[in-house]
Amino acid sequence: MLMQSADLETIKLGEYLRDLCQSLATLYTARQSEVALTVTVEPHDVPIKIDFAIPLGLLVMELVTNAYKHAFPSDQHGTIDVSLAIAGEGRARLVVSDTGIGMPTLPPPVTVGQQVIAELVDQLDGEMRVDRNQGTHFTVTFPCPPELPC
Repeated sequence: MLMQSADLETIKLGEYLRDLCQSLATLYTARQSEVALTVTVEPHDVPIKIDFAIPLGLLVMELVTNAYKHAFPSDQHGTIDVSLAIAGEGRARLVVSDTGIGMPTLPPPVTVGQQVIAELVDQLDGEMRVDRNQGTHFTVTFPCPPELPC
């Protein structure tokens, strides 16, 4: 997707994240009828630089993939929601949430995926919060790139 961008320096943020998430949903075709995926990006048509899009896309990919793989065992139905919006004060907020079984409250051993997520959040100069009350909700806030009207 990044290589198909018109100028190879920027990519439209909303289109990129929607296409990325739809590609992940396609990978989990057996689950598509059981798990609904929604993606909301505001502002949706802003071109952002590739060097920002790469860690953001990898972070979204890791969180959405984990939701598909771990949140809905057996034939459980549910939703995965991805949203990116301006949070104010020069910051943006990414939320990836699911209505699945949730993460264990006891800290599991640190996995490679968790290390990747932490590294990508650091690359965005962000902070992450995890809410396990109902499903799992990852909230990552980070400084807006210059292209976003924050």
